Amino acid sequence: MKQLYAILLASVLLVGIRSKVDAQPCVTPTFPFTGQTTVPAGDWNPAVVPPNLTPTITGTTTNGSNVIAMGTVVGLTVGAGISGPNIPPGTTIVSIAAPNLTLSNAATGSGGPVPYTLTLPPYASNVPPATSGNPAQPGQTATNCTACPSVFSVDLCANEFVNYSMCSGNVYTISLCSSTLPFNSTITVTNAAGAISYAYDDDGCGPVNGLSTITFAPTLTQAYRIRILQDPCTVNAALCGTIEIDCSPVPAPPPNDNPCAAVSLPVSTACTFQSATASFATATGGVPVPLLCGASPSGNFGGYDVWFSAVVPASGNLSIQTNLVSATNIAMAAYTAPACTTAYSLIGQRTLGSNTITGSNTTGMVVGMRVTGTGIPAGTTVTSIVNATTFTISVNATSTTATPMSMNVWLQLYAPAAGGCNQDAVAGVAPQPFLTFSGLTPGQTVWIR
Repeated sequence: MKQLYAILLASVLLVGIRSKVDAQPCVTPTFPFTGQTTVPAGDWNPAVVPPNLTPTITGTTTNGSNVIAMGTVVGLTVGAGISGPNIPPGTTIVSIAAPNLTLSNAATGSGGPVPYTLTLPPYASNVPPATSGNPAQPGQTATNCTACPSVFSVDLCANEFVNYSMCSGNVYTISLCSSTLPFNSTITVTNAAGAISYAYDDDGCGPVNGLSTITFAPTLTQAYRIRILQDPCTVNAALCGTIEIDCSPVPAPPPNDNPCAAVSLPVSTACTFQSATASFATATGGVPVPLLCGASPSGNFGGYDVWFSAVVPASGNLSIQTNLVSATNIAMAAYTAPACTTAYSLIGQRTLGSNTITGSNTTGMVVGMRVTGTGIPAGTTVTSIVNATTFTISVNATSTTATPMSMNVWLQLYAPAAGGCNQDAVAGVAPQPFLTFSGLTPGQTVWIR
């Protein structure tokens, strides 16, 4: 009997936003970089920046008062707009006396501290912001983070670096690809001291021993240093090019970022691939971490996923294959579930020898959901939902207790030849994840992660 296939083309970069970040970094003190200096401010080309800066700062209003107490007033100017809870439209700053602002309109209610959006003049320099512009405190968005989308560019040489205060929530494309004359370059993104490397690229523009590019999505909002060097980490003032730094907000995750929005794959004996991507995917909560996955150097789940689904055909046989376009280190796991819902914890009273449990509620519970906890044997599932607080399980409790239980619908499938999940169809070949199953229940939905 022929195997039936659910096929997807995974044009995937699992982390999706960085190039060669685990390659050799150029950092101090490994490389002291004697003679490397910052690019002179006057060398930068005219920048492309948003029409306004829009930081958020926490504040507290008093009903009927036109004075608002702010978390900080650093970088604010008279005439700037302010909007948020209890602030009438069109309100501006009339005067500043730290930590207070006097506004053009009185507040319509009391509350705070909550974030308020300030509308400031556009970023005025051709040089990327090297500092935050105003303190990035909890509940606030620093001024420099809102100088985006933007483009900064400059001609520089391999004895120069760029300081840039970059922000979580933005994506920065740092590229030498538009340089007139190619040279054997590398780009390293480090902290301001140059001691910690966050991203590194060699030859990212395409040609071997050529120019470099990095797409960097920082997880920390802080000052960074962008180092341009001769490959691998050599200061050379004779090698020069044009660097362009594009900032843009992090795109929305793919539409199938969560299992309940999984892309349905057709099941057929013909291999029909579908394009897909995991770029900018987020981690899925409420589904067990896949076991035996190997999706990271440590052999653990990498944390970013997209979802597909397929219905098991009458044969009970199903193969899921990929044909990768731009992926590096990815893997694939498959699950079954009686319904698409997330796992949760529930306190329930169980009694020794009884299969009836009374909990706080049965909202979101489905028959077939797996139950684990003290006094509950392995493999136990929900067999019926009696009412709003009571349900039955498939095996009698082995103790009397009212401790928390874990309620979970997701069961990972295991292919005998592949273990828990699979990241290579053939050993030594670029990762082409595949999984093959037999003996599944016809009509059952399989979720592919």
